[in-house]
Amino acid sequence: MTFHRGTSAGSTRSGTAEAAIQRPTHRSRKVSAPADVRLIFHEARISSGALPATLPHAVLQLADQVGPRAAAFDADGVLWHGDVSEDFTRWMIEQGHFEADLWPSYEATNERDKTAGCLEILKFYRGHAMATLQQRVAEFWRSGAPRQWIDAPTTAMRWLAEQGFSVFVVSGTPRVVLEPLTAHLPVLSQNILGLDLAVDPTGCATGEAKGIPTCGPGKAERLRLACPDPILMAAGNSVLDIEMLQLSNHVHWVIDPDEPLREHANQAGWLIWSTPHA
Repeated sequence: MTFHRGTSAGSTRSGTAEAAIQRPTHRSRKVSAPADVRLIFHEARISSGALPATLPHAVLQLADQVGPRAAAFDADGVLWHGDVSEDFTRWMIEQGHFEADLWPSYEATNERDKTAGCLEILKFYRGHAMATLQQRVAEFWRSGAPRQWIDAPTTAMRWLAEQGFSVFVVSGTPRVVLEPLTAHLPVLSQNILGLDLAVDPTGCATGEAKGIPTCGPGKAERLRLACPDPILMAAGNSVLDIEMLQLSNHVHWVIDPDEPLREHANQAGWLIWSTPHA
């Protein structure tokens, strides 16, 4: 795993550091790193039995903050590898529930504009009853390919929840697809902010979004409306997460970022984390 702090233009501070493995305590020791970088890391062993994962010292320091506190996480590419919205859509096509003919148009739109792609994929849902979609989603999470969870962010979420943080998931994925997360992570149903599907009078999805889309600036707008507590940490992986990341008062955690976000994070001095294969 690779951690480093982004720095402003003209600076050369960057690099990797091996983790100093400790039990969850706010005491730490420094570890020499290449070039001029000295970073402090901890191993957080969560009492809920989660696998140990190396967390940045900046995240664990958040436990020292008092009063109401919140943390926000993007979903795809942050909590797990891959795109659960696409995975569910492909699974529904394979099961014969969604129209395969819509896929080329979605891919073309998503390639051109990621925000538009989040909305384009909703066309697959048109005409499907919400009650049936919820059943299909439950079946997908139960019998489909399991999520490839990313240890550090998911461990951080569990640890922060244990410290009394309000935890939010904010994603451009349809919310109905994310609802089963409550069985896997310590997030309340009302704190899952995704694309809400517009519904016609018969209870069927129209293929359009309802309300503020949780894409790009809409992520930050929805989070501001939903979260009354100070946001002390936000984690994202894409340029579409910048506005949400900027809401954080303390830690801006960038996970396997795309190039535009990496450039922004380097200039802003945000914490950058890369998986070994990224």
